[in-house]
Amino acid sequence: EAYRKEMMAKGLIPMYMRLLTKCHIDEVCINMILTLLNFCDSLNTCQLMRQLGAIQIFIDLCKKSTNPKIQSSLLGCINTMITVDKQCFEVFERFNGFSKLERCSNEESCHKETCKYITLLLEKAT
Repeated sequence: EAYRKEMMAKGLIPMYMRLLTKCHIDEVCINMILTLLNFCDSLNTCQLMRQLGAIQIFIDLCKKSTNPKIQSSLLGCINTMITVDKQCFEVFERFNGFSKLERCSNEESCHKETCKYITLLLEKAT
């Protein structure tokens, strides 16, 4: 927990959130997302990420990406955040996360594994 606080104090999470929206190199994106995922199990971190618009950013990036690793990592972040922080779930609902992810899973470009993950996430959330 001390490590998390130190990293948040240094601005790693806000910096990663900004960089993630501009990242075009899949492996770099995956590493940033996995780093964020490692922090998602903390309520304080989820609250910070929620304030930074993480739910909206993750859904948008998931819809735009064609890389199943990126998509599943983003969905993992969303899943963890809505599990840890009730307000993240409320943001997910307000942002129409259910319908956006459902539409995403119905598109031909949606990878089979990503579609399964979306279905599980939506079943869990409803």
